[in-house]
Amino acid sequence: MLFLLSQGWQLWTNTELLLDVCRRNDTVFMATAGGLLLSDGGTILKSFTKMDGLRSTQVISVACEEGGLWVLTRGGLQYFEDGSFKDINLITFDDPEEILGARRIRKRGDFLFILGKTKPTALRLSDTVEIPFPRSIASANGLKLFGDSIVVVGTGWAFIAPTDSFYVESAWDTLFTGYDVLDVDTFGGSWVFATRSGLRDTLGNVSLDSVEVSAVLSLNDTLWIAALRALFKLPEVGGDTQRVRDGDVRFLGRGYVSFGYLRDPSYMIGLGIYRLPDMWRLKTGGLGFTSITGMVELGDSLILCGKGVEYSCAVWPMGHTFNTLFVNTLKYARGWLWIGYHGFGVKAYRPDMSDTITIRPSDLNDYAYVFDFAEFNGKLYTTAWNSFGFSKVFAIEDSTAEPTTIVGSGYHFLYSTEENLVVCSEGECKFYDGDLRPVGSIPIGANVMFRRGDTLLVGNDQGLYVVSLRTLTHDGPYLQGHQITGLWVGLDGKVWVADNTGLLILDENFNLVKSYTPENSPLAGYPVSITSYFPLRYTLLANPDENRLYISTDGGLSILTSPEVVAGWEINSLVYPNPARRGQTVRVKNCPIDARLTLYTLSGTRIKENRGCSLVVNVPPGLYMLAVVGSQGRKVLKVVVQER
Repeated sequence: MLFLLSQGWQLWTNTELLLDVCRRNDTVFMATAGGLLLSDGGTILKSFTKMDGLRSTQVISVACEEGGLWVLTRGGLQYFEDGSFKDINLITFDDPEEILGARRIRKRGDFLFILGKTKPTALRLSDTVEIPFPRSIASANGLKLFGDSIVVVGTGWAFIAPTDSFYVESAWDTLFTGYDVLDVDTFGGSWVFATRSGLRDTLGNVSLDSVEVSAVLSLNDTLWIAALRALFKLPEVGGDTQRVRDGDVRFLGRGYVSFGYLRDPSYMIGLGIYRLPDMWRLKTGGLGFTSITGMVELGDSLILCGKGVEYSCAVWPMGHTFNTLFVNTLKYARGWLWIGYHGFGVKAYRPDMSDTITIRPSDLNDYAYVFDFAEFNGKLYTTAWNSFGFSKVFAIEDSTAEPTTIVGSGYHFLYSTEENLVVCSEGECKFYDGDLRPVGSIPIGANVMFRRGDTLLVGNDQGLYVVSLRTLTHDGPYLQGHQITGLWVGLDGKVWVADNTGLLILDENFNLVKSYTPENSPLAGYPVSITSYFPLRYTLLANPDENRLYISTDGGLSILTSPEVVAGWEINSLVYPNPARRGQTVRVKNCPIDARLTLYTLSGTRIKENRGCSLVVNVPPGLYMLAVVGSQGRKVLKVVVQER
């Protein structure tokens, strides 16, 4: 039956990018850019996100112990036990920022060792006191445990000490000097070091000389090596390295390797998690990227594209992926999914993938950087740049693109009303009529627009503006200084805004009513835009018919299900006459224009359906549920049917 749901959240995040692993008996815990995964070693059994109590969607490191698990996220340090997460108060530490920016945690005995933002430190668990490392052990690149010893590596050195006396200066011995060390392991009876100048060991062997080696892992008599944007293996000491797979190795350790990129929260690309030594790929069911640049809802599926590489488009909730290039924009028009690439032109897919259209850069006069699409006056238009930032608007007919007279610098945004095609750069928006003749302009740029009656709401990096479509004058900015990338107006007149602070709800006069942030809600991240070269816009997509709001963020996709989304006409709608006589026509007051009425029994059996705002109740006497559904909302009403 079609009842309003109470407020809820779902998250779809980048679990394809592995950042750390720990193992407890036969259970593997995986820290990913999109949450904490629990695995049996070959398949994913469960995914934990902010919905389960994680402080942040981005999990940096994990450390297992018997009965519990230490979890480091971008939101802080937590302890996981019996299915729940407990926050560790960072006031324990001399500088909490060291922990919030930390890179690795490891557990041994009474100590939790932490590779902090700028230096290593430790938390003594018995009395929750921070125990600093000696001052000489600073600016470390890596931290590893070997039995009862701890090894810390850094610029020009590698030091080793017992884990129970690491805080004593004299307990540290020099393991290696002379090279900038990034990682360490043991192999063939020798210590091996990943350095910026190749792989080196204490026996004097050198491999991949003068090449930066970022990570090493000794596993089953084989040394696995991350270098040269590829994964290598070394079967024996002093032997030759063998290339296993190309790709930037993000993590190598604990029997797993992960490929991908992690530049900042808005630029994380996961290229798969593989088990060693068989290179079995784990299916995480998550996104392969976090920078979502377009969303289209078709039927029961949401299609997202972004700055991925091998998996730049994905389908929620199935997890199916397609496309292999960076995507600047995604739109649905004329039965096709239109994708604008960053440097590679245009490609369009049928939703069932049965056919494609390709418009190459040469077909666009080498305007290869495609930033937006809009339908206007029966045609499909796109705006594209050349490598110098000069832009041109093209009209697309079938599989050809014809240049229009609209040319300029930095046009990255298109929007259409019934009367005008709007073309925007970062500092100006121009309006054109049906013959593409200029009719006016406004001295503000746009990230996103939404029409509200005779006005146009415009969001950009300075705030929110209100533009009169009659006079092309504007008011604002409201929310001054906010970087706005998503706009939607609900049926009750409230304005929903996605910006660099989170998700905001404003009243009709743009006063703040409510806000959701990554700190006070399960919102996966911030819906922010980096630059027009890598746009992150259209961050809001509403489906009131399903009581759902999609928010694309730098941490992945957040889905809000709340009565707030559909609030509007249904607040005051009612069915009459009620009770109604059998065979009588009932009508819905305050019914949406495009309504569909469906009559159900109390057990949920659908009896009859009709388009419009009336329905004949030629049914046996009793209590029934009448679902009123429109493109902008829904409501379920009770109706009593009596004998004639």
